[in-house]
Amino acid sequence: MAVKLIADGKTRKVLGLQAVVKGDVAKRIDVVVALLTLGGTIDDLFDVDLSYAPPFNSPIHDVAVAAHALMNKIQGIFKEISAFDAKDMMVNKKAIFLHVRTPNEYKEVKLAEGDNIKHITLGELRNRCTELIKDDEIIAFCKFSLRGYDA
Repeated sequence: MAVKLIADGKTRKVLGLQAVVKGDVAKRIDVVVALLTLGGTIDDLFDVDLSYAPPFNSPIHDVAVAAHALMNKIQGIFKEISAFDAKDMMVNKKAIFLHVRTPNEYKEVKLAEGDNIKHITLGELRNRCTELIKDDEIIAFCKFSLRGYDA
């Protein structure tokens, strides 16, 4: 699933949503449409208690994750970079690139080899974080960026 949430940076008011998923996306859109109708903010979207059904979604709803990412972006906590800047950082070893994909996903798509490229699955990261240097710029990523964001 890919979710793009749009909000006003000053008022934090939700302005729109784009979502692409295999299968049904209507519930996710309905949640945001209801919030839009009520003039809600990304804080409202993050705080709302939505249903949880393990076979269908994670404990934190996809739109709440998108709201949290957008909140962090607005506050300057979450920084995005362009693909061109990332390539420059990789080639010139200006950052550590951290694959947090599963071993099978890692085998499917390897970016490159090098001392600035590491593979630690998201599930192992807490136990292996000492392998990373705290002051390094670290760019964590996965197949769709949700685990990369979590990392």
